[in-house]
Amino acid sequence: MEDNQPKFIAFCLLIADLALLNITYWSLTNIYGPDHFELISYASLIVNIGWLVVERALSIYDARYLINADHICKTLLNAACVHIVITTFVFYSLNFNISRLFIFKFYTTFVILALISRTATRYFLKYLSRSGYVYKRVAIIGANKEGNFLRKHFESDNTFGIKFMGFITEKNLPTTDGSLGTIACIRNIIDNYEIDEIYWALPLDKEDLIRSVISLCDSKMIRFHTVPQFLAFPFKNLRVNYQAGIPIMHLREEPLESLINRVLKRCFDITISLVVIIFILSWLTPVVGLIIILTSPGPIFFTQKRTGKNNHDFKMIKFRTMRMNDQSDTTQATKGDSRVTPFGRFLRRTSIDELPQFFNSLIGDMSIVGPRPHMLKHTEDYSKLINQFMVRHYIKSGITGWAQVNGARGETDTVEKMKKRVELDIWYLESWSLILDIRICFKTIWTIIKGENSY
Repeated sequence: MEDNQPKFIAFCLLIADLALLNITYWSLTNIYGPDHFELISYASLIVNIGWLVVERALSIYDARYLINADHICKTLLNAACVHIVITTFVFYSLNFNISRLFIFKFYTTFVILALISRTATRYFLKYLSRSGYVYKRVAIIGANKEGNFLRKHFESDNTFGIKFMGFITEKNLPTTDGSLGTIACIRNIIDNYEIDEIYWALPLDKEDLIRSVISLCDSKMIRFHTVPQFLAFPFKNLRVNYQAGIPIMHLREEPLESLINRVLKRCFDITISLVVIIFILSWLTPVVGLIIILTSPGPIFFTQKRTGKNNHDFKMIKFRTMRMNDQSDTTQATKGDSRVTPFGRFLRRTSIDELPQFFNSLIGDMSIVGPRPHMLKHTEDYSKLINQFMVRHYIKSGITGWAQVNGARGETDTVEKMKKRVELDIWYLESWSLILDIRICFKTIWTIIKGENSY
């Protein structure tokens, strides 16, 4: 299998997606008539250009996205969401007559066909690999943690036709351990097993030995790869790029580092915030405010400094649920807290007290979904107790979050509870997608209905 095969596969998938995009578009316009879009041919051009823009922005044809079904679904759904935003914005800007039903049918049909196409491609590649039509024989120098980790990957997924032949070691190992022999015998190993590629998994301090192996590989037209000692870094997404020709390893790949993802998330925040403010808070605020005033002296709203993105403070807004007190900025609410008013308990139980935070979201202090912001004192205290605590502040705080819908909502009265929240927040930071945000919003509604940790 040639090294450019993943690029060829990516090109074929792009052509297949464009074909499905156009087949779906023209089929539906013929079925439902031309009135769904004015200037159908121009609309078709916009649809195609939009997909090319999405492909370039999200790199959806990266070969690694064919590894498993989760990656296939996630990348395709993300691309479809971004494409919907781009095309509908352009259509409305050009005053095209668009049927929302048509858009729904078009994208539903296309996504289903594209999922089938990708899944079929993945299984076809696996079939070719198992049949021996396309594969490359690889050997790993070093039967250490990195070498075994790589071996398990090669043996668990044969989408791209890699056949693991065995280890080349510094010392003799039993043949049951998968050893082909030692580095001293590497020339014979390459010839006997017809090795196509070699991966160096040993430490990189053996410069003379590495140079001799590379020289041998070059003379026999064998591609040589090095494996960094990445298992020392317990991070989900390691990424490498180059600065001045020097490889730089990034410990996390954060989707929201991408400008288009940040714009997409911000559009989602503004849209949902405006809907809630216009259709709910516009009439609910006077009602709730009047009851708060009648049941407890003090202001309608409670504002408090919380820690936000990049450790910057902001004033978070809530409906006031407590009697006026001096501990609000230092002490969390607890179950049966005497400071909470009877009406405040109702607001907390139903999470109505959190609704004013949609104003925070609208002005950009918060996001709809993200790590929940903590009081300044808690940020100061827990940052000294939990190593990765401040990582959750790489992105905007949220009205709701992945931690809140996975059992880490409410009071964090122990360090272990906070550690769990931090772990879930970091997972969200590394795994963000618009689909995930939508999923969290629906799960939040269900969590509120069940009344988990609401006091």
